[in-house]
Amino acid sequence: MMAAASAPGSLNPVARLLAMLRLILRREGSNLIGIVGHSLLLPAFICYAAFMIAPNSFETRQSWVLGGIVLALGMTSLTQVHFAVTSDRLLGGLRLFSALGVDDRLYTAAYLAYGTMMALLVSVTGGAVMVWTGLAPGNAARLPELLLVGTLAGLVLASLGVLTGLSVRSFSMGDTVINLLGLVLVLVSPVFYQANALPAWLAPIGWASPYTHIAALASALANGAQLDPASIVALALMGLLLLGLVRHRQQRGES
Repeated sequence: MMAAASAPGSLNPVARLLAMLRLILRREGSNLIGIVGHSLLLPAFICYAAFMIAPNSFETRQSWVLGGIVLALGMTSLTQVHFAVTSDRLLGGLRLFSALGVDDRLYTAAYLAYGTMMALLVSVTGGAVMVWTGLAPGNAARLPELLLVGTLAGLVLASLGVLTGLSVRSFSMGDTVINLLGLVLVLVSPVFYQANALPAWLAPIGWASPYTHIAALASALANGAQLDPASIVALALMGLLLLGLVRHRQQRGES
């Protein structure tokens, strides 16, 4: 994708990564209000709607709000990273980073860090909405587990965002790809319905969706249950697979 430029002598790889992350945050600063809105207002709005539609069903309200948090994760870590990478490629933004000696690995690492930061913001604010509305117990001892789930979700969704951003050829194509991808992930994943409601032939596809495992882990946290190790391993493997695909796409270069 980009050739490794000569790094300034005073900047080691960690310093270059932090410098690039600052550039990303400064450039994407205008989106922060929208990001905060996605991370807090979307779950809160869905919670309000669920209370209005199903005032006597705790399970319905809880599942709806958990689904809103999963959607908020996708609208931030996946969508925002996708459009940022697409803009870099199509509007010449890569030149901003080449002067810092940014190579492909550093570029990917910076956007993974950016996507993970947004996912953690969504996870913490979404969890606060759940506790505030009485849909989840306020157990501070489980905060490390919440941060683990947020980090895994951010890494997987941000990797997917980088991959799609590197692969599209135009903004219109990017809009189509990311909208279809988001729709498919929601439809095949048990986000707003129980996993056993999926047809048998669709279950393997649903299992391969990161939303499925993010929703399962979020539900466990909300209900005071143990995190499913299978979902943790599945997200970790998805992240490694997506990073491998990103690396392969970068090595192929712009076609």
